[in-house]
Amino acid sequence: MKYKIVLAGGRVLDPKTNFDTVADVAILGDKIVYIGKDLHKSALAVYNVKECLVCPGFIDFHAHVLPYGTWGVSPDDVGPPSGVTTFVDMGTAGPNTIAELIETRVKKATVRIFCYIHIAYNGLEDAIYDPRNLRIIGELEDMRRIVPARIIATIKQHPEIIRGIKVRASIEAAGSNGILLIHLAKELAQATGRRLAVHIGEPPPTAREVLPLLRPGDILTHAFRGPINALLDSSGAIIQEAQAARARGVLFDVGHGQGSFSFYVAQQMLMQGFLPDLISSDVHSFSIHGPAYNLITTMNKFMTLGLPLSSIIRAVTWHPAVVLEAHQYIGSLEPGYKADISILKIEEGEHHLYDTQGEKIIAYKWLVPIATFKDGRLLWKNKDYVDWDNLPSSYIHD
Repeated sequence: MKYKIVLAGGRVLDPKTNFDTVADVAILGDKIVYIGKDLHKSALAVYNVKECLVCPGFIDFHAHVLPYGTWGVSPDDVGPPSGVTTFVDMGTAGPNTIAELIETRVKKATVRIFCYIHIAYNGLEDAIYDPRNLRIIGELEDMRRIVPARIIATIKQHPEIIRGIKVRASIEAAGSNGILLIHLAKELAQATGRRLAVHIGEPPPTAREVLPLLRPGDILTHAFRGPINALLDSSGAIIQEAQAARARGVLFDVGHGQGSFSFYVAQQMLMQGFLPDLISSDVHSFSIHGPAYNLITTMNKFMTLGLPLSSIIRAVTWHPAVVLEAHQYIGSLEPGYKADISILKIEEGEHHLYDTQGEKIIAYKWLVPIATFKDGRLLWKNKDYVDWDNLPSSYIHD
């Protein structure tokens, strides 16, 4: 058999199978077909990835990519340079704007896109968010902006794309309606067989009020946010409601964003063994220029805080694939899976990283994206590290 492409000599990391070995990865068509030694001898094109990490394509579980309005960023511009092959648009679109997301992003982007639908009719387009002028009007302060029948019908119309329901339960989004909205969103999630993702921010409601309402498999996003509504009590211990929620199967997502990640809180939670289930950027037009930037930056912050590399990679590959119920074809490097692959190097030096509270930590090692493949096609390469071209079928590159 002649393989289309072989990625030769990298450290292959697959959290699904706990595979962590120097090996070659063979691609045929849009799928991974074999992992082994000396596969380059049977390849039409070989990419030398020695001293690199070869991982499943990253899944950024919380981002905003709807192109119009004030929130969305370009998934093709942001994703591949940070190793991302799949985005989850986390509630930018509501029932009235989901068609726009599908037509302009899902169908046209080179990366893969799923979404969680916002319970507000127009999604985040109903919010007025202008931090420069301190003007914030929440999209759910008026509950007439929710049309439950349309939410149910839209999910039934696009079940493969809409993987869950999103509600922003915080004062800047919902005024005093937060708890009522969670109950309503949970009813809709139950009626449609979908997971519920709940955003916490400045209360009301508090995290202590929100967590008991979540079901196994539901998601609390912004779980590592700063002192206002953090999952820590006054002594720095993780609140009992969070411990109980994790014990019954609630999932905890980072959702870094512009205002939802604290080094202090994250470090305290990691020290107590409370690891994120999902590491995500919450990249949008207000966070793309800092402090979130992209998914790889969020991953590097956790690496600097001491989270093991295997846990970081698992939280951006296999775990989100399972939550999306797409784990039959993405999130792993097993033969038969889609050839979505992120290639990285670990660099050394001094790198300054900031949280959303303005605190700084110094990274002495960090992950640098080298190349990103999706469906067996090279989407992006880091020209500072590699000189690969689109290789003709007869060419061997080493």
